[in-house]
Amino acid sequence: MNFPEISNTLLGYFGKETWIVQVFIVVFITAVINWVQKRVLAKLVVKLQRTRTYWDDALFDAARKPIYFLIWIIGLTFAADIVRTETDEAIFEAVEPIREVGVIVVICWFLVRFIGRAERNIVEKKQVAGEDFDQTTADAIAKLLRISVIITATLVAMQTLGYSISGVLAFGGIGGIAVGFAAR
Repeated sequence: MNFPEISNTLLGYFGKETWIVQVFIVVFITAVINWVQKRVLAKLVVKLQRTRTYWDDALFDAARKPIYFLIWIIGLTFAADIVRTETDEAIFEAVEPIREVGVIVVICWFLVRFIGRAERNIVEKKQVAGEDFDQTTADAIAKLLRISVIITATLVAMQTLGYSISGVLAFGGIGGIAVGFAAR
């Protein structure tokens, strides 16, 4: 049986519902891409751990889980777009905002993991080398960076969902001025 016969058999079986085959193909391709990236990143992380640079270890180790979810978010929302165009159901109108917020959350998750991995790697390298460093300062800077990333991602997600964040930013500015005068 060759490809045209298989496609004609599938078309005959599904009739006008060929979008079901398209959704299956998209989900299957998503699963294959995810399987490949897991294998490639696992081998890459093992090789990078042998290097002296701690930034590459932190980058690829932090990217492992977020890439997994990013691939599935994009793949499944793409499949949901196919279903939406064929069925015109109202529930599938939420696919685009889910995709956009999902990507923002995954990027935020990656950055938070990267900051944590980089902090851990830097502290371990300094301790192994016997260098003098301030653990409290390193911890405070890492926490400040993580909070900044989370707040920025939250504001971007709110803006993506249609909320006006100008009021939130104005309130934050006024609150900052009040805290500044109180600390004086």
